[in-house]
Amino acid sequence: MAPSTRTFNSLYGGFNGSERLVHRSKQLLNILDREQLMPTIVSYGIVLQACALASDWEYAFQVKQRLDNTVLKQGPKIFGPLLGLAGMSGDVQRIGAGWQWVKDAKCSRSVELYGALMRSLGDCGNVQLAEATLLEMEEEFNLKSNKVSCPVVPVLVHFYIVLRFT
Repeated sequence: MAPSTRTFNSLYGGFNGSERLVHRSKQLLNILDREQLMPTIVSYGIVLQACALASDWEYAFQVKQRLDNTVLKQGPKIFGPLLGLAGMSGDVQRIGAGWQWVKDAKCSRSVELYGALMRSLGDCGNVQLAEATLLEMEEEFNLKSNKVSCPVVPVLVHFYIVLRFT
């Protein structure tokens, strides 16, 4: 029986932070091409997560462009690593571009995505944009009436710590 896309996703998805395995995971799309297998959204997510661990914004952007040329539906597993990479780059324009991708894809803006956005803004120390984002979160998730799920609290704490000590 020939290996499938799922087989390769399983093999290359367990990079666990090892530098060598991260590098190999970044090659997943090339391997699937060579094997004439169609990448899934999981495949793209694995590669983007590897890019995030390797702090490789340029390759992640190439992967995102390739993904845009498919019919696959993009969601938090794609945008989360991209927003994280944008924050690590320290470039607020990249964060804005990443958030615009979320909006353009009409992706549901989950607490996890807002968390990735807030962490990336915190990493950059951009107070004004962070405040505007908090207002947007407050409106969307109705924070004032405590109708938001718990993951927002650690994100806000992380953001506060980053801003406080940078």
